[in-house]
Amino acid sequence: MCLHKARSSVPGAPNWPTSLRPKATAGLNPLRAFEVSIMERLATLQTLQGTLPGAGLPWLDQHRSDSLAAFSAHGFPTTQDEEWQYLPASSFSGTQFTPHESKAEDAFDPSLMLPGCLTLVFKDGQRIASDQSALPQGLEILDLKEAFIKNPQAIQSLLDLPEPASQHSLSQLVAAIAGQGVWIRVAAGARIEQPIQILQLSSCPDHLSALRHFIRLEKNAEATVIETHVGPAQTPYLALSMTRIQLEENASLDHYKHQSEGDQGRHFGGIYVDQAPSSRFRQTQVAFGGAIARTEIHSRLDRASECELEGVFLAQDRAQLDTHTRLRHAGPHATSRDDYRGIAGGRGRGVFQGRIIVEPGAQKTHAEMQCRNLLLSRDAEIDAKPQLEIYADDVKCAHGLTVGQLDPGAIFYLASRGVDEDEARQLLTYGFANEIVERIRPHPLKERIQNELGQRLSQATIGSSEG
Repeated sequence: MCLHKARSSVPGAPNWPTSLRPKATAGLNPLRAFEVSIMERLATLQTLQGTLPGAGLPWLDQHRSDSLAAFSAHGFPTTQDEEWQYLPASSFSGTQFTPHESKAEDAFDPSLMLPGCLTLVFKDGQRIASDQSALPQGLEILDLKEAFIKNPQAIQSLLDLPEPASQHSLSQLVAAIAGQGVWIRVAAGARIEQPIQILQLSSCPDHLSALRHFIRLEKNAEATVIETHVGPAQTPYLALSMTRIQLEENASLDHYKHQSEGDQGRHFGGIYVDQAPSSRFRQTQVAFGGAIARTEIHSRLDRASECELEGVFLAQDRAQLDTHTRLRHAGPHATSRDDYRGIAGGRGRGVFQGRIIVEPGAQKTHAEMQCRNLLLSRDAEIDAKPQLEIYADDVKCAHGLTVGQLDPGAIFYLASRGVDEDEARQLLTYGFANEIVERIRPHPLKERIQNELGQRLSQATIGSSEG
């Protein structure tokens, strides 16, 4: 679904129901006025939900209704919430949203499709294309509309999994309004060599789109999934995307998220994973774009499961890029590792909040968290908050945090060998980020990210407080 937003000075479209027309919010501060306005409109979604794919399935109707009620009760996240304490007050203010389902244009840049991948393309919340002509044996890919018809019980079983304790109201909003997304199932024992790309595009100004994806790997299955998020420059929009993943016993999933939203785009995404015994989840996130962008990754680890989270962000100009991770060790002998790199330049801001929770029965846990950050200017800022909560006594857990600047000695060394000082700064910054990027396994994705990283750094002012 694509929810367009109309500024309060624009009259309502003639075909809007009366209940959807803008209402006066004069006298309220921008954030409060915005929230009142959208709450008035979202109340009407209770009837519009009947038009979404899967409507009529009692359990799904109830799930959407409960999600809308939860969102209405809590509203948008604010800085009063611990998990959102670094959120700028202007994140949701300034404009008013009006629900309206749109038909997305089919045109898009085909070069955004990674070579060698099975690709599904979504634009402004609508599926417009796919390249999955010959699916390998053991792989099922359906958009949600098809999945609700062919395999509704499977999606219901994923929705029945325990929700993350810290799940925020934006995820409830997605659950209430998302009618599009993808269902991926890998059969027991199947090993899918070809990566699956979910390409998510934003194009129309002043809109909100929401997508919801479900991924299930059955026992001993293996697969690679890539989520790509792209938006235009100088175009305000809000993109929401939530992915629910279930890994059965001894399943293995490599998951990548490449976020390259436009400079005025706002992006909020969630990845929620349930890991059965001896399963393996490896996730890499690369965040380069967006005026404000946040990704949270939660995983619940059962006995002897493994979880590796890696990522790098580059916040330039006035962008704010947030990463929040929460790993819950629920069974013994599980292993987890977080390794994140943050870079901020100009007046950019980065946030990393990572939490590892070791439950009482999770003995022999081995967990490590590392966050290294690089400030390229005096006006840049990075806030990092690694946390450990340990309720078992036979564990090995550690975390580390660094925030610093480029090493003057390294710059001098390169300059003494004929490298221009600006180029030396770019090379050192690139190398800092590339330690994460180099580990990306699908070569077309790694090459694309390396090219984008180099291009963005070449346009950045490194080592200056200007910007």
